[in-house]
Amino acid sequence: MKHILLALFIVSTLSCKAQLTVYNIDTPPENRTVTDNYYYKDIDNHHDAIVGVWRWEDGNTSFEMTLQEFEQYSYPISPNIYLDAVYGKYTYIENGQTIVNITEIETFVNLKLSLGFRSPTEYGVVIGDPTSETNKVGEFILTSPTTATMRLWDSEGVKINYGNGQPWALPTYFELTKQ
Repeated sequence: MKHILLALFIVSTLSCKAQLTVYNIDTPPENRTVTDNYYYKDIDNHHDAIVGVWRWEDGNTSFEMTLQEFEQYSYPISPNIYLDAVYGKYTYIENGQTIVNITEIETFVNLKLSLGFRSPTEYGVVIGDPTSETNKVGEFILTSPTTATMRLWDSEGVKINYGNGQPWALPTYFELTKQ
């Protein structure tokens, strides 16, 4: 009986340490308590508004991206921190010629497209261009349930051995329609 009680005590103690503190992704930072195990969860399903296929088209030039949510994703460098993350893939065609075609959705570290929640209508963007081997950051703003704008710019900071010298291959402003 002593062994059973001891085993129950050990299991209950370990399971308490493994529990996650769950925060809604729209909880302001000042209302979060820092813990070792936490999860930024899309409790209100904000990501549903952006997940799917978005397209911009101008004649025979187009940009199409597919966004997917990854629930309770943990970055490899922070195994005790989880979040509902949005990653994507994209294709850019200019004058009928495919310039960039990212065919698989990859997560951190190899990601090519990531959106981070700021508000129900605004997301931060990080996008990689394999042509120039550089990244840009930006914003994705929902202007209606089926339309959005995406604007990109260079991130700040010093970049050493960054890129291959080729110019950025993508437009830096899109007016997208959800397909």
